[in-house]
Amino acid sequence: MAIPDGGGLAVAAVAHHRIDILTVEFNDSRGGAHSAVFFLGAGKADGALESFALAPKLTRIPIASDCGAGLTEPGSMLVLVPDWDGAKVPAVYQGLVYEHVMERFKKAQSVTRVYREGETMPAGLCPQYTVHLRVTAFQEGNSVKRAELGPIGMFVGTTQIAFNAQLTDRTGQLAINEAVKSTLRGEGESTDVADHVAKSLEKKYEKALKAADKKAPGTSEAAKA
Repeated sequence: MAIPDGGGLAVAAVAHHRIDILTVEFNDSRGGAHSAVFFLGAGKADGALESFALAPKLTRIPIASDCGAGLTEPGSMLVLVPDWDGAKVPAVYQGLVYEHVMERFKKAQSVTRVYREGETMPAGLCPQYTVHLRVTAFQEGNSVKRAELGPIGMFVGTTQIAFNAQLTDRTGQLAINEAVKSTLRGEGESTDVADHVAKSLEKKYEKALKAADKKAPGTSEAAKA
């Protein structure tokens, strides 16, 4: 907002540098889904993609977990890969949202263990909660456009993303079905938006869990299942 009149175009020219962003999706040895985001110099991503294309393809047979008769692992959570529903959301946002949600719940005090989608569960155990996100809206920000518009740019060209968030209890006693939205601006928009969504979802989970505890004092029925 302190840029003098006419200075917006100069800033835009400087800010319009090119950085390649490479998003890699992979499964670990237990079958869990992961995303890794790399920020590379201009033109470096093409070489990395060529290297991946030449690498030998490994085949892993997923092991399905049968939770029909398994015991519930108290406080555990399964985080499913978000449903992007055909929306044109860049891979970097898709990867970062999932990883930030995972990290937020790993740090949550009331969560004992967090599982990734596809991960093999311990024998005879099943997660108590399941988190599912479905994107409902997405608009990618434009830092160059904001710089060109000067002070007005503070209110346009922002990154906006919205999800329908569902958190279900295995016993059906706890359920969240709410909207989670994030609108942010800045150089690290992809990272900031992802973390804001994850933080909002964690807060909703903690609130719902406290409400469930008030209805059922002491050890919850979910933990006994």
